[in-house]
Amino acid sequence: MPDIANLSPAWLALLGALFGGTGLKVIEHWLNRSKARDDTASSLRNEIRSDLKEVRAELAATEKELYEWRDRYYILLEDVLSQGYRLKKPEAAPPLPTPVDV
Repeated sequence: MPDIANLSPAWLALLGALFGGTGLKVIEHWLNRSKARDDTASSLRNEIRSDLKEVRAELAATEKELYEWRDRYYILLEDVLSQGYRLKKPEAAPPLPTPVDV
């Protein structure tokens, strides 16, 4: 095994650069893990926000359609009532059959 103290300065510089670069990459990877998690969470939040905008737009369109149909219903109801028609009460449901004793 070679003696580290007797290595030439060129070899010491090369080994120092290799170990220093490796150590720097390990520390960089360790520090960037939380950033990667934050980026993932941020992208999920942005996707949910865009989905929420689409759902709100669809809800607004559905509410608009609901109001149009409600207005049509009341216009037709007013027209029917103005012509003198009376609405019939629904007939009572027939009584349920009684169970037969065994």
